[in-house]
Amino acid sequence: MPVTARSDKGSVSRRRHKGHASNASSAGAGETRKNPARLPKTPKRERARVAQANGPSNVDVTHAQASALLSLPLDVIFEILSFLKPLELANLAQTSRAFRTTLTTPRSPKIWRSARQHAGNAPECPQRMSEISWARFLYGSVECEECGVPNLRNLDFVLMRPMCDQCKPDTLLCGCCLSDYFPGVDCAVLDLIPHVHVESHPWAKYYLDADIVAMATIYGELQRDIEVNTRKAAAKKALHQFKNERIKHVHAVLEHANKCTQWLREFQVYLDNEKQDRIEQYYNQIVRRFRELGYEEQDIQAIRSKSEAMCDRAVTEQVWKQIRPVLQTRVEMARCKRLDKDEEAIITSRKALVRNAYDAYKLTLRPLERLHTPVPELIYAIPAFRALIYMNLDALLKQTACNEAAQRLPEYLSAFNDQLKCCLLQSMLDNGAFDRGARRAKQLPKNADARLSLATTVFKQVIPRKLDRTFFSYNGVVLGMKMLDIWKLSCQADFWVAMYETQGREMEQPTLSYDAHASAAAKTFVVQLGLDHAITRSDDMDDLNGRFVCQHCKHREFLGILRDKAYSWRAAVEHHIIAHTRSNLPMFFKALNEDEVKIVRRIEDGLRLQVWMCNHCPSYNVPATFYDVQEHLTTTHAISKPEENSDYFHAFPAFRYDPPPQSFSRCLQLAAAVDPAEDG
Repeated sequence: MPVTARSDKGSVSRRRHKGHASNASSAGAGETRKNPARLPKTPKRERARVAQANGPSNVDVTHAQASALLSLPLDVIFEILSFLKPLELANLAQTSRAFRTTLTTPRSPKIWRSARQHAGNAPECPQRMSEISWARFLYGSVECEECGVPNLRNLDFVLMRPMCDQCKPDTLLCGCCLSDYFPGVDCAVLDLIPHVHVESHPWAKYYLDADIVAMATIYGELQRDIEVNTRKAAAKKALHQFKNERIKHVHAVLEHANKCTQWLREFQVYLDNEKQDRIEQYYNQIVRRFRELGYEEQDIQAIRSKSEAMCDRAVTEQVWKQIRPVLQTRVEMARCKRLDKDEEAIITSRKALVRNAYDAYKLTLRPLERLHTPVPELIYAIPAFRALIYMNLDALLKQTACNEAAQRLPEYLSAFNDQLKCCLLQSMLDNGAFDRGARRAKQLPKNADARLSLATTVFKQVIPRKLDRTFFSYNGVVLGMKMLDIWKLSCQADFWVAMYETQGREMEQPTLSYDAHASAAAKTFVVQLGLDHAITRSDDMDDLNGRFVCQHCKHREFLGILRDKAYSWRAAVEHHIIAHTRSNLPMFFKALNEDEVKIVRRIEDGLRLQVWMCNHCPSYNVPATFYDVQEHLTTTHAISKPEENSDYFHAFPAFRYDPPPQSFSRCLQLAAAVDPAEDG
């Protein structure tokens, strides 16, 4: 059966430079092989010998091991090699001339056949390829010859080359365009060469330019023999026989390609099953280690949804040291939730003792400092208190043990704040808050902590089945953790555990990440106010305490009510992200003047009058009106000119700086209906 030799002579390939260069290089290599005298004389290169401290060099050891294996009988060598996989055999053939000779002898097909059976039962090697090339083609990590896409698995078994579907239309020639690129070539040539199909045009047949040129050359010579040769009958018979052989060859190639394509799909399933088996073994090893630590099976099952517990690798000591803190936190969380239900009475009584110790600790703080203390649910999750609550349930827990653990609360809370800042900074680094150099180096730049207090640093809390919440700067995150009931866990801190339920159902853990879109909107808003976005903090924006009306929504109505709400700067940014980001509308807010702001704030303060507290009296912890707190400071503490956040403070700072937006037109109507009151 004749085999067509591919050549670029007379080719009008649309691959241009790259295709011609590759084919020209292959043709040059073939010409050099035909003429050994033209081989360049290169000096023989000696292999470097690396000496060892005790013993012979690496080269000597390698030769000794290879010679020891090759000194065995050939049948024994074949038996050993039959247990290897095809890619291992191909790599072994490249190590030495002896192994290559062994794996290319007439008896070697038995070894390759056995190796293919051990690795997915691959099809037989086609006649136009060697066993070594076939193994590398099937099992190697190949890349597209045209664009270089790595790990290509949609191999083309007709052309016997890796090529992605995106490159086929640009590299190959469609049969319907033959006359455009190869004028004068008979269309019957296309029946004598293999073709492939493309996903974008499944009905069309695509051919390799080099195949068309080579076959057109041979076919043209046979036709010329008919015209020139006097024995036309013999020439016609030769052409007819050649066409029949080529058509059979094309059918054989296409049939083998279909068989290989079907095998490749089954081989992918085979590889996936092997991978799943390795992952399951990895998971079982982790489960065994947690059982040895004393955890129960029902609690360990909680780690199956974690990516750290479902990996395709071996559980070495280094891997176990890396994944244990993450997975152990999840197991502890599952154990605590189970005990909350099974031992509800005991757990509730123990939490009450911890709560008493926590309340006693808060009495030692100034009232303003209590605003930044976490909710009790997070205190229960600290390892020291978690051990008191959930360990040794048969023993009686005393209040003195909880009080002793509470003495280290400042250390625990400081560690929590440091961990929270690290998580926020890492989220900023991962989501592009810093320059390209920091992202490329995966290292935080200097003075990165200062970015946490800027007004343009915005974080988003994603809560499943809930509306996302936005927090501005690190202080906004801390206040949000204190004021929101649903926030009862820290942001990915290692020693905090999520322990909350909604309507009797466990929720997934909310995540907190840097919001690039909201940060860009905040930056635009700060620039519109004439401030420097690089140094403007959220406290600076709060000191302005301005109100802003969205001009996009000013004249819109919803159920007969104007949507001219007066937003704080935080609410204005959040409103723009929710309402106008998808429409690609620019930020367009009108800042109210001082008189208009007073009118709006008077309506806002009317919703909650008792919002002020004294910062000098731990016992004076009930919010009161602004005038009552001022009188208390004057009479009790003899402070004639009290200062905010030093002598008195707002009991609900999140409500003060981000109140519910009020309709501006409605505020004007109410202000006109009643006499203006003193602004407090």
